[in-house]
Order: sequence, then C-alpha cells, then structure tokens
Amino acid sequence: MSSVIISVIIATYKDWNRLKLCLEALANQTYPANQFEVIIVNNDPEETCPYELPAYNMKIIIETKPGSYAARNAGISIAKGEILAFTDSDCIPDKGWLEQGITWLIYSTYDRVAGAIKIFPNDNNPKYINKYESIFAIRQDIYSKNKKAVTANLFVKSDLFNSIGLFDDSVFSGSDMKWNEKATLAGFSLIYVPESFVLHPARSKGQIITKTKRLFPSHLERLTKKKSKLFLFFFGVYHLRPPIKYYFALLRNRHSLELSTSDFIYIMYFIYFIRIIRFRHHYFLLFGGNKERR
Repeated sequence: MSSVIISVIIATYKDWNRLKLCLEALANQTYPANQFEVIIVNNDPEETCPYELPAYNMKIIIETKPGSYAARNAGISIAKGEILAFTDSDCIPDKGWLEQGITWLIYSTYDRVAGAIKIFPNDNNPKYINKYESIFAIRQDIYSKNKKAVTANLFVKSDLFNSIGLFDDSVFSGSDMKWNEKATLAGFSLIYVPESFVLHPARSKGQIITKTKRLFPSHLERLTKKKSKLFLFFFGVYHLRPPIKYYFALLRNRHSLELSTSDFIYIMYFIYFIRIIRFRHHYFLLFGGNKERR
C-alpha cells in the first residue's frame, strides 16, 4: 500500500454474510485500491470471519467492548488515512462511493460529507414494510439539512476527531448524530452529496421495533435534563398523538411508490403501532426499566 488517503471503517457484529457483499463492493471501487484501506472491526471476539477478505487493502481487528461506537473508535485509533469514511456492514457502496465522497473534502472547504442511503426491498418483508422504509428510513438528506448525519455513509477529515473527540461509546445508538451535532456547533462544515451513495436493505418489522426501543433512552435522557419528573410523567401521552405529518408524506409519495389503499392503511397502522411502543417504553424506562443494548 503506497499512500493511504482514505480509511474506511466498518463495525460488524454477527453479520458476516451481508458484510461480504459490502467488502466485494469496496473491492470494486473506482478509487485506486492502493490509496485506501478498509478496517473491519469485529465486535464479537468469539466469532471469526468465515471467508477470505476480497482485497489486499482490507484487515480485521477485534474490539471486545460491546457497541458499534466502541468498534468505530477502535478503527479510528489505528486508521492511517487523512480522511475517514464510515459505512455499515449491511450497506453496499456504489462503485463511485469513495471517489464522489472524497472529492468534496479534497477540492473544497467542507469538513464532512454526508452521502445518500438508498433503501432496497427486503424479500422477506411484507410489501408495506418495504414501502414504509423507502419513505421514512435513514433520511440522510433530511438529517444533513440540520447539519447532522449517520455513519452508514459519512466522510470526515480525520483531524476532526482530535478536535471533537471520539464517538460516545457508552450508548448503543445515536452517538453518530450527537457527534455530528457537536462538530457543527464547533464550526465544522457538512455537505450532502447524493452522488456518493450506498444501498441499504429495508429493515424488518422486528428490526424497526428494536431500533425504536434502542434509540428511545437517549431521547428520554435529553428530556430528563430539561424537564421535571411531573412533566415527563404526563409527556408520555404525547407519543399517542395522530401521525398527521406521516399521513401527508404518504399522500405525497402515493403515486411514485404505487401505494394501494391497503398499503396506505397498513403503513398508517404500523406508524401508530410504533407510537404505542414509544408510549409504553417511555413509562417502562421512566420507572426503571432496562435499556435495549443491541
């Protein structure tokens, strides 16, 4: 390897099959292989990769501390690149992903690039869940308007981590958004580049529910710092409000996604079902319940 400009960091946990597709896509990038490295951080020390890595510029390290942010921090600690590129083990980068993303950091004044995350159908899902995901899942375009981003597709100049610090690895979800919020407050710029995209499979109902529960504690913790216990007790009912915003979003996308009346009804039902879960989890955590870990 001659001059490493980009270090691609991927945290993985019991996801070898999907990781293989990700690595094969990285092995076929338009960006020169001798100018980037791929650091895979295995977050399960009891498992080993069941196949040979598809390119010479890839390596696996182990992080025993549980959590994807602890794994990413381990990758950051050994990265050689001037630019760090993050994606997830279940993502499939476009062949021009690295080339498109890095251009904005080398030839402009931007400090961070948030790339697009395109959802593709999961064959094991009901049709309405795939359509729900295609409208509402991982909206990097919306996040970036608030100068935030997720690590499913993020490029960062490596010296930002010296200024901002590493990801908070005491939590299991949302630390990438918090880190980007800190970077924005510190004056580091971010641009959304849809041409630098990765593909991401639509999540299953179970995965959506699990992530809802996993993200909720950080939301409640933010409220706890600002509001009284009495406010928090009554605030739980707010989660049961009618999902009017989602209704109009479905109307806007009804023709482009060919939503049938039954799809529309099922998606609205599922949205409200998620709100009921948030309502229940609000009081579950408020009265001392345990956080979801993964």
